[in-house]
Amino acid sequence: MGIHCLTKLIQLKSPTSIKHGSLYQFKDKKIAIDTSIFLYKSLMNVRCQGEYLRNSEGKVISHIIGLFNKIVLLKFYGIIPIFIFDGKPPDEKRNVLDERNKKAKESKEKMHETTNITEIQELEKKTIRITKEHIKDLEILFSKMGVSYIHANGEAEAYAAELCRINYVQAVMSEDMDTLVFGCPTLIRSSIEKGKKRSDSISVFSLEQLLKDFNMTMNEFTDLCILCGCDYCSTIHKVGHNRAFSYIQNYKTIETLIDTNKCDVTNENEVNALVHDTLDKLGGCQILVNNAGIYGPKGAIEDQDWDEWKKAIEINVFGSVLMCRALIPHFKRQNYGKIIQLSGGGATKPLPNLSVYATSKAAIVRFADTLAEEVRSFGIDVNAIAPGALNTNMLQEILDSGPEKVGEDFYKNALKQKNNGGIPLNKGAELALFLASSASDGITGKLISTLWDKWKDWPEHLEELENSDAYTLRRIAGRDRGFDWGDV
Repeated sequence: MGIHCLTKLIQLKSPTSIKHGSLYQFKDKKIAIDTSIFLYKSLMNVRCQGEYLRNSEGKVISHIIGLFNKIVLLKFYGIIPIFIFDGKPPDEKRNVLDERNKKAKESKEKMHETTNITEIQELEKKTIRITKEHIKDLEILFSKMGVSYIHANGEAEAYAAELCRINYVQAVMSEDMDTLVFGCPTLIRSSIEKGKKRSDSISVFSLEQLLKDFNMTMNEFTDLCILCGCDYCSTIHKVGHNRAFSYIQNYKTIETLIDTNKCDVTNENEVNALVHDTLDKLGGCQILVNNAGIYGPKGAIEDQDWDEWKKAIEINVFGSVLMCRALIPHFKRQNYGKIIQLSGGGATKPLPNLSVYATSKAAIVRFADTLAEEVRSFGIDVNAIAPGALNTNMLQEILDSGPEKVGEDFYKNALKQKNNGGIPLNKGAELALFLASSASDGITGKLISTLWDKWKDWPEHLEELENSDAYTLRRIAGRDRGFDWGDV
């Protein structure tokens, strides 16, 4: 996991935290090595006439030779290396890994379509993947050379950073800047000085000095890196490293940054004030998530309180409309914006005894796909999410109402949901994050299920999506179901 533009930011804001020198300064010191980085570089760089280096049996040994040379170099300078292998990646990184695998597959296909050597070499870099066989080869190499190695439970750089933090090692060698975010006091990288090509030339980053120069706590620095973007969270549109730095300096935490004034979404004046204050505070806005919603009254329609029925419509529908009205002029000016509407089960099927909820959620979807057409030419995407059955306070509200109000079947399903845990909240969050990111550019006017739709593949099918009424609300006629009656 790298932090976008962190090196550039440190060079700009904290040049004193970077010392340039030689490996010799770590003589007799223990250093934790992020193995995957150097394994990858060896596979990429250790070549014979442009091809992987192989033994007499044809087996690729580029990685073995590369790490052998690295060990020899470290021992020459009196360094005691401890190599750290990556363990199972965290679930939060799955989307990134899937995307990398997808690009690797695409690059492999392109390699067969070109004869340009330079292009082939660039594409090949994207196809390199570390295998279990590579790991096993290095385990044998390390054992024969008397070098220690460890298999981390998760990311190698996180494990290595902790070893350094408790002073089991005196530094971590890695090219990934996120090592600092994991709390590593001393990070060694290949020299970032221009013109330094010697194998022993290094740049050493001091976390203590960095935090001092940044005038940040460790938690504030972590929030800064989140805003910059990493493997766990995409970059925010028009929020670069400089703006991220300014935000954290001014507001200290992401929570403070986004903790704007509360407002009643049904009150136009309060909505307009909220949007104005947000734009003034943040300097802009790219994403709107309309998440305010209630069930409203329950039971037979004739028994429901009419004022409560209207209140539910005002919150669930008017609230979304007012927020969109207030922000769309800003989105149009910048020719970019993401609007995400939270829908629900009532949009796709009847919900007896929950008439206002079902009505409002259907209205939300129709508003979303209508608005999508209105603002399409301004680079604004509008979509609705069907998050599934989530264990929230609204679930408890259903259970408290009892089967006589919400219906026997709905009550039983709600009770079952509570006992089983419901849909994990992160499922909806992942979809919202996707729709908020540039990865979803061009996907608009759709009702998307967190569970049933393979939305990760949609960017590959933009033309099909645009020309289809799939994943939308529409009238279904008999002919659409193969009936030969009832239609003219």
